[in-house]
Amino acid sequence: MLVCDAPSLALALRAPMLELLIMSTMPNPRTSPSILARLAHPTWMLCIATSILLGPAALARASDGVVELSQTCAVSTGCLAGDAPGFPIVIASPGSFILTSDLDVRVATSPVDTTAIDVQTGLAGTTIDLNGFSLIGPASCSFLPPCTSTGTGQGVAGVASVKNGTVRGMGSDGVSVSGDVEGVRAIGNGGRGIAVSFGTLSRSVAAINGATGLSATNGSVESSVSSQNQSLGLSLNRSTGENLSIADNAGIEVSLSRSRLGHSLIDENGGGEVSCTDCALTGNQFSDCVGAACLGAGTIFQVPAGSNLCGNVVCP
Repeated sequence: MLVCDAPSLALALRAPMLELLIMSTMPNPRTSPSILARLAHPTWMLCIATSILLGPAALARASDGVVELSQTCAVSTGCLAGDAPGFPIVIASPGSFILTSDLDVRVATSPVDTTAIDVQTGLAGTTIDLNGFSLIGPASCSFLPPCTSTGTGQGVAGVASVKNGTVRGMGSDGVSVSGDVEGVRAIGNGGRGIAVSFGTLSRSVAAINGATGLSATNGSVESSVSSQNQSLGLSLNRSTGENLSIADNAGIEVSLSRSRLGHSLIDENGGGEVSCTDCALTGNQFSDCVGAACLGAGTIFQVPAGSNLCGNVVCP
């Protein structure tokens, strides 16, 4: 059985192409029927046509079901069927995708308003592996507001899970997805660093972003860091946070609404430690504050009582 993928196509065509090359050096060359038969096989003709019409991405990683995304295909040909050249890369069907280069939207006509990857499926099942590469935009941020060159462009937006890379300088949010985020660094974006809903955000860093660093709605945030963002360090809405480091953000460090925060380090920077609406705190340590001032206002349940430290003493 013939398989239409890049490795199989290359292997199948290698022998006849070599034979054609050799024969072309001979006087009065003749193409053997076996070569013509192989090249004219309907499956290979379909493969070749697909490669020509849809570009390299049509066959990239077809053997394991993972599609490659790159700056070259984004700008020149479109990376997927139905994806026009230019940013954003539009993903219209669920699948698995992997970057093979950085994606830099600064080449766009209006980079501050340009998203790098726009997932429009509305369905679960899309995963994007940044593969150690970066999504890059034009925004510039420091600890003090405002950021410059901001807009509406995002790194990744939509229903998707994202992992293993960096998103920096986007006009608005670095990553805003309904799904999981793991191993992502969001640095210097004009809006939020990383925001998830109905998913888990883990092993990630948000720093020097123009709005909230880490955010979850109906989800969870685990083993992550938020620092020096221009607004909240952490926002949880009907969510949980565990084993986090939230420090030196310009606004309130932690905002909780019907959420739980556990076993985390919260270091105040003058904006206040916690804003809480029906929240639970378990085993956290608050520093650079004293007593009840660490906890702020709201209905706070310490579970169990005495498990949180405010400075060097048990929180009241």
